[in-house]
Amino acid sequence: MGNSLVNHPASIWGLTTTEQILVALLVVVCLACVVLWRGWQRERRISWTEKPFSVPYRAFSPRLAVDQNAAEPRGAVQCAAIECAATECVADPSVANPLRQENADRRDAATDMELGGVLAREGARENAQRSTVERALAEYSLAENSLAEIAKHLQESQERLAYARRIAGLGTWLWEPESEKVSWSQECYERFGLDPKEFVPTVTSYLALLHPDDLPHVKQCIAAVLAGSDQFNYDARVRKSDGSIVWIHVVAKVQRDAQGQLLRLEGIDQDITQRKHIEHELRQAQKMEAVGRLAGGIAHDFNNLLTVIKGYCELLLNFQEDRKMPPSDWQASVEEIRDAGDRAARLTQQLLAFSRRAIVQPRSLDVNNSILEAQSLIERLIGKQITLKLLLSPDIAPVYADSAQIEQLLINLIVNARDAMPEGGQLSVSTEQVVMGESTDHLGRQVRPGNYILLTVRDSGLGISEDLQARIFEPFVSTKNSVSGSGLGLSVVHGIAAECGGYVGFETSASGGSTFRVLLPVCDPATAPLLDEHSRIVRRDLTILVVEDDDAVRNIISNLLKAQGYSVLLASSGAEAMALAQRTSKGIDLLLTDVVMPGMSGRELAELLRSSWPNMRILFMSGYTDDTVFRHGIVKRDAFVAKPFTIDALRSKVQDALTRA
Repeated sequence: MGNSLVNHPASIWGLTTTEQILVALLVVVCLACVVLWRGWQRERRISWTEKPFSVPYRAFSPRLAVDQNAAEPRGAVQCAAIECAATECVADPSVANPLRQENADRRDAATDMELGGVLAREGARENAQRSTVERALAEYSLAENSLAEIAKHLQESQERLAYARRIAGLGTWLWEPESEKVSWSQECYERFGLDPKEFVPTVTSYLALLHPDDLPHVKQCIAAVLAGSDQFNYDARVRKSDGSIVWIHVVAKVQRDAQGQLLRLEGIDQDITQRKHIEHELRQAQKMEAVGRLAGGIAHDFNNLLTVIKGYCELLLNFQEDRKMPPSDWQASVEEIRDAGDRAARLTQQLLAFSRRAIVQPRSLDVNNSILEAQSLIERLIGKQITLKLLLSPDIAPVYADSAQIEQLLINLIVNARDAMPEGGQLSVSTEQVVMGESTDHLGRQVRPGNYILLTVRDSGLGISEDLQARIFEPFVSTKNSVSGSGLGLSVVHGIAAECGGYVGFETSASGGSTFRVLLPVCDPATAPLLDEHSRIVRRDLTILVVEDDDAVRNIISNLLKAQGYSVLLASSGAEAMALAQRTSKGIDLLLTDVVMPGMSGRELAELLRSSWPNMRILFMSGYTDDTVFRHGIVKRDAFVAKPFTIDALRSKVQDALTRA
């Protein structure tokens, strides 16, 4: 059997030639199926990668992929190689399996290389896209962090600003006059103790919160800005809902359109209550310091006056005993006593004027006439070494003031200028009518806008030293040496100007002398008419009831009135005056009574007597200051004469009271 196999190769493995051909064909078919199946599997793997990278299918097919740098498609070359290998396998079955495996491996490697290149390119593109997205996300995250940081800083800044506003006591507000819109910040409501849900801020409701004494000034500021002013600031007191008072300082920015029409006011109000309290305490401390200097100055001046009075009184008493004094010396002694009394009275008036406690009776008067009437006195005061020049503007409006106070103000300025020119010089007194806008005086106080009479006193003297300029209007701070003056002159000027509602300021230099300017507000002549001194005719056959608890004062008043031809009834108290009035058969034309008396005050007595004599005139007198007098019911419109008074002053006051309508 073995030999038959060797001798007949056609029957290898026991198969006939036909069977061998069929087996070979079967093997080729199987190999082709395997190749096709593996190609299909690879195509499935390639097609699976199509969607994630969004690449066309043809780009992933190894049969259709084209190398742009090659002359022909790589898929076609590989297919030709596979077909040749298949043909060789069919022709030579002994090498069919190794070739198929090699070709399969080669095809797999080629396919893997092509797929790897595609995947590499798509991976690179994906990485680039991923890097772009990551950079965008990083930038977004950075921007988001920056915005969060900015928002955090903004919130912290707003919190710090709100805290600073609370600490500084600031509130903001807005007013649009055209639409009448008013808005407040929360701080404004809290400061005034108001509920934003209940209180509606308007100009009217805001003005209703202000203190009555500050309301006119605030209205003036509002009227000024509506009329065209760009300045809007003031200090005012506001009554809170609980009744307490808070001081506020208001400042606003005025916004206008191109035509100058007011668009809005944006401002702040600051709580300055604490500052006002501190300023008040400082003023009180300064007053106490001034009182110390005042007491020393008063003691010095009054001791000098008392020395003169007592000395001459002793001389007169000695003359009465030994009859050795000539009549001329006796008369001179009496005149010295009278002059000393006049100086004491003037010193008292200066003190009251400085403290703004003097009781004055202002009327409408012409400042030019007051200067001309005092011209002769001024010339005697300054002497012949000083040249006086009057520059009085004609037709100036009258001021509402007390004539004696205006004269005292002028004399004090003249004496101060005279003492600044010991070697002589030039002195000028001028007047003019001016219109004042928004400004401040030497103390930083706001000057109320309006019409004023400007009284200017200018000298060519030595000027005022810098160390005294800040304290020049304080009492007993003299611009002269301790011998030349008491130091009350300029403080009295300041007090009188303030009493009249005016202001005083000065300029000085070592080479140009000093200039003092006094602003006195113009009054309406219709509200304060001038008194015609020459049209008054007073009868002398009139009865005057004098009520005074001091015996000496009562007796001297009686003698003065009797010397003028009046019938006088004297009483030491209100009860005695009532009894005397009921017994008299004559009517009482004038009641001249002290204000402060034991038991019944002068005001109470006047009301009781007027019920019986309704046409009776009343003239009050007192040596107290205005606080005490006003507490006893006396008002400024009442006829009043202040002690001490001269014969002429008493006669004038009595005539005024008897002729008053």
